[in-house]
Amino acid sequence: MKSFLAALAFVAISSAAPVAQPQVDSVGEWYVKRSPQVDSVGEWYVKRNPQVDSVGEWYVKRNPQVDSVGEWYVKREPQVDSVGEWYVKRNPQVDSVGKWYVKREPQVDSVGKWYVKREPQVDSVGEWYVKRNPQVDSVGEWYVKRNPQVDSVGEWYVKRNPEPKAAPSPEPVAKKAAASK
Repeated sequence: MKSFLAALAFVAISSAAPVAQPQVDSVGEWYVKRSPQVDSVGEWYVKRNPQVDSVGEWYVKRNPQVDSVGEWYVKREPQVDSVGEWYVKRNPQVDSVGKWYVKREPQVDSVGKWYVKREPQVDSVGEWYVKRNPQVDSVGEWYVKRNPQVDSVGEWYVKRNPEPKAAPSPEPVAKKAAASK
């Protein structure tokens, strides 16, 4: 499942890389932080590309220094629906395991729950997902929680930058993205 997490949504960068980059946008930088107990590869994170559009495309870029597998990224699939499906697409040169993706669950609420769903053909570990924790704050913390049945490495999560400048909630950002599609 470590390879899944790497494939899922993460970029290996040096462990010395800054967590917060206020240059990204007014919302702040959303990132996936690696458990330092896992290995010494560095920190994996999701950074917004400000060149893409007014909302920005969120993607996972691999550190090319890690290996030569290719780039894993989160790309919006405009053919899916008016909102679009965000997914983690595997580099087809890697292997033929299947596609890991982030799909919005429209039944959850008006914003929808975004989660990482496992390709059931891969194995029977369970479902990995990004779920908002409503107990964290009014915005909520988005995180990737590990299936505790897998191993005892710890919890992998996507944590919101707690010090954004003039930070609107990510839900309106998601709605903005939905409205613009």
